[in-house]
Amino acid sequence: MTAKRRDFLKLENSFKRYLLEVRGLKERSTEDHIRTFRRFGNFLKGRRIGDPRRVTLNLAYEFLEERVPGRPHRSVKALHGSVRHVLRFLYFAGELRIDLSKQLITPLVWTLADIPESFTEPEIACMLENLRRETPYKYRERAIMLLLICYGLRLGELTHMKLDDIDWQDKTITIRERKNGVPLVLPILPSVEKALKDYLAYSRPKGLKTRRLWVTIHLRSKAPLNKRGIHRIVKKFLQRCGMDGSATKFRHTLATYLVNSGVSLNAIGKLLGHQKLDSSRIYAKVHWEALREVAQNYSLDM
Repeated sequence: MTAKRRDFLKLENSFKRYLLEVRGLKERSTEDHIRTFRRFGNFLKGRRIGDPRRVTLNLAYEFLEERVPGRPHRSVKALHGSVRHVLRFLYFAGELRIDLSKQLITPLVWTLADIPESFTEPEIACMLENLRRETPYKYRERAIMLLLICYGLRLGELTHMKLDDIDWQDKTITIRERKNGVPLVLPILPSVEKALKDYLAYSRPKGLKTRRLWVTIHLRSKAPLNKRGIHRIVKKFLQRCGMDGSATKFRHTLATYLVNSGVSLNAIGKLLGHQKLDSSRIYAKVHWEALREVAQNYSLDM
């Protein structure tokens, strides 16, 4: 009797359970690793390799060589980390007799190896000119882009915002899903407030059970948007403006502006969530005036 044929790509669900249950990662932390798993599987498929037992260290390096060109140093290191998770899983699942993850060499990344790219003021002005209100999709796009432009939020922070995080009376937004676990309270600027109210009035479907702020608009779905969905909205908008970038680039833009405005690196680190603090409310007192100045330069009274 011949052995049952194995298919690498069919192990994706098992790989996800491994990340969650064995490695102890949070759901949102598994997305990049699962994406790498899928791409590695397609890479193997392109070489007519479906059986995970045929994975070798050379194949892992070939895959990395295809994906690395043009990537910043930190992204390269993250990709190597994801491939290491895949190799370690294959050994854990009994598909490989040797743990190849221990043999995979990860490149060293120096702290200041990459200079973060940021948008220029003319580019920000161009974005503001391209914000639209014609359709429900454009209302949603407008609100998302103003939050990125004015506050430099991480994609995960933006994705997991909830209706309850907006205090209309005190005119503040609380950002809870932060890497350092410390909530950040931000003032709502007039243009952002208007964009959010327009999105809720003309774009977000009524009567939804989910409290997540960003949802799909299609009548048959109405599900919360994930990071990939919001990433597509950002990329599509930037392409319409003739630009390239991601949510991270808006964070670099905010930090660059603050540095050029004379704000201390310590205050910028606190604002962007680079340090752990004892009090969850201290962010509400750190350079609010500088934040208002940045946001008002980057936003319009619409």
